[in-house]
Amino acid sequence: MRVPPSASSFYARLLLLYPPEHREAFGEQMLRTFEDSYRAAASSTGKVSFGFWSRPSGTRRAAPPASRWQPRALGEGADTCRLL
Repeated sequence: MRVPPSASSFYARLLLLYPPEHREAFGEQMLRTFEDSYRAAASSTGKVSFGFWSRPSGTRRAAPPASRWQPRALGEGADTCRLL
């Protein structure tokens, strides 16, 4: 099944929310992964449900870009990260 151009275009616009460096490094791969997930979701019924778009699951879950995380020591031997 082909992914409708409107779905790919919409997802590509969502990728603009990422910093330019992240999009340059991972944008094409993220779009391909989205299209693969779309095809897999539509393979049984020929269409995708609202759940596909509303549920961040599997490979479509996007982690915040690593450049926005900074290590912070909580005490001796304990490290964590915080969002800037």
